[in-house]
This record gives sequence, C-alpha cells and structure tokens, in this order.
Amino acid sequence: RGDRAAVMLLLLLVVGTLGCTIPPDWQPQISAGDMLFSCGVPSDGFSANVGNGFLAGDVGCADGAGHPSASKSNARGSCGNLYVAGVFNGYRNITPSHRAVLPGVFSALVASVPLSSVQPLGAALDMRNGLFRNRTLVTSPTCPGLVVETRTYMHRTERNLAVFEIALVNASSYQSNVSCAVALDHCNLAADESKDLALTTESSSDPSVQLRKAVVLQPETKGLAKTEVQMAFQPLPSSVTLTLQTSSVLLLAVVVSSLEKNESSPAMQQRAFSMLQKYRQEGSGSLFAQHSRGWAALWASGVEAKGPTSVVGSVRSSLYYILSSRRLAVQHQPGWPHSRQLQWPHILGH
Repeated sequence: RGDRAAVMLLLLLVVGTLGCTIPPDWQPQISAGDMLFSCGVPSDGFSANVGNGFLAGDVGCADGAGHPSASKSNARGSCGNLYVAGVFNGYRNITPSHRAVLPGVFSALVASVPLSSVQPLGAALDMRNGLFRNRTLVTSPTCPGLVVETRTYMHRTERNLAVFEIALVNASSYQSNVSCAVALDHCNLAADESKDLALTTESSSDPSVQLRKAVVLQPETKGLAKTEVQMAFQPLPSSVTLTLQTSSVLLLAVVVSSLEKNESSPAMQQRAFSMLQKYRQEGSGSLFAQHSRGWAALWASGVEAKGPTSVVGSVRSSLYYILSSRRLAVQHQPGWPHSRQLQWPHILGH
C-alpha cells in the first residue's frame, strides 16, 4: 500500500504540473505535503481512496472520466464503489473469498448542458481532512465563471456515514439574487449492479430517500449465514440549484451490516433510515467539523516528516492510507473484532 501511495503521489504531482493551474487556496496544503493534486480526476487504478475503517471506497470516475477528453462510455471501472469492513463474498480460497463490492451512489462529475460549458480546475486528496475534492469551472449565460466543488468523505467519527457535497466556491462573485443550475453526470454506469451482492430496492416512507438491501452471494465458509448490508441514501439528482442562500447541497448515505449487531433485516433497515434522518438534521457544517476533528486526532498520534515536498507527501500519503483503515471506537459505536483488517478491495480474504 505504501509503494502504491508513493507511485500515486508521483503521478499526481507530474500530472498536476501539466496544462492546469493549482487553485491558490489549495497551494499551502500542497506545498506542505498535505494534499495530492491532479488536473482532473485520476483514472482507474490510481483513483484516490477515502475511508474510516468501517466504510471505504474509491472516488471519482474510472478510466480518466474526470478529464475533458473522456466520455461517459469509458467511465465504468471502479467508479466510487464502496467496501464495508468484514463483508466478503466467495468461498474460502476456492472462489476465492474477497471484499464484496457495494455499488457507490455518489459517483458524479459536474457536467455541461446546452448553452453551458465546463472546465476541470483540479482534483485533490486532502489527506489532513480525509477528503476528496473535485473543482470545476461552469460557464453559462446566467452564471458565468461559476466555480463548483464536489467533496466526498467517509465520516471519521460516525463510521456508518458517507458524505457527498456540491458547493459554490466563488459565491462572493455574484449578486444576492443569483440562482445557478449545476448538472451532474452520473459516471457510474453500473450503480445498480454487483458481482458480489444480491441487491434489492426497498420502499421508503420518505420519497427523498432510497433504501437498498444487499446480501452476499456466497458466504466464506459452509454453514455461515450470508452477510447482509442495509443502505439508506439520498440519490444523486440530475442537477442541483446553487444560490447565495443555498450555496451547497449535501447528500448522505448510511450503511449498516449484520456483523455490527444481532438484529432482524427490518430492524437493520430502520436503523439505517433513522441514522440518515438524524445526520440530515445536523447539516454540512456540523458533520464536517466533527469529521475534521476526528482526523486531527488521528494525525496527532502519527508520525511527522520534514524535507522536500515530494518526500513529505510520500510519507504522508502512506500514513494516510494506514490511518484511513483504522476504526475508532466511540461511546455509541463500539469497536468490533475486525478492527485490524484493512478494507481495501485488493486484499483477498482476511
């Protein structure tokens, strides 16, 4: 993992020097070795990962879909898939057992529509805050020079929570009555498919929320119950409207598994739904503040490096992937026996 992180850092730094300008507000973190930068969303195989030890996933779109020359037809690949700690599919080393792929629901790019155009301004992995950021310039007749940023993270202290936010960066450039429509391109063409899980869409009492049940196809050993995952999430819309009063749109997903506690399938579903409603009430500012404090505490227990940016960045990126696999035990969400396992999909079995 450390070698892969170092390679990714080198590639991102090289790509980041070609054909684009680093956003000025990102420069201090990049210079300090706290942020990895690319002109666009890195292609599959070098995409960034975000995780909290319970939930993890690759972010952005696969096969270069974040670059201007890419088309949606080649954007399948990983595309923001999720992995849940302890959830495996496959029989022992025969099939073999491997991390089950849960299709991600927050894989999207800011897209162009008639009379508008988009230009990637850069993508970055903010390692200090466990956050992936993708920034885009949108030009339209009503909102020229609109800078929009998508932000993706797995909440550091609320382990069941995945967060996706679309935000207006340059709000000060507009009048108080501005209203800008931002289109989203759903780049995960396989969002309702999984080679590891049987997926079922469940009805919800809230029309703005979707419920999904996922059961592994084959347990790891004979006689073992099939692990179940329940997911409650706000589906990605085709577009969002940003104003000075509503300068960001927050979308949340809650994932729970049958490995956490002994409960029925309906109880799991209700738990996921109730948690989602609770987090929605907290709002973007509160959720990110908690998340950021959690990451600050993690880094305080780690190793610091000094030297050239490339060296510091290599060390920090390796540490980042280790820390993002560490699950914290908190009062209302105790740890569990699998805490030492890494959740990345490349590790077969345990």
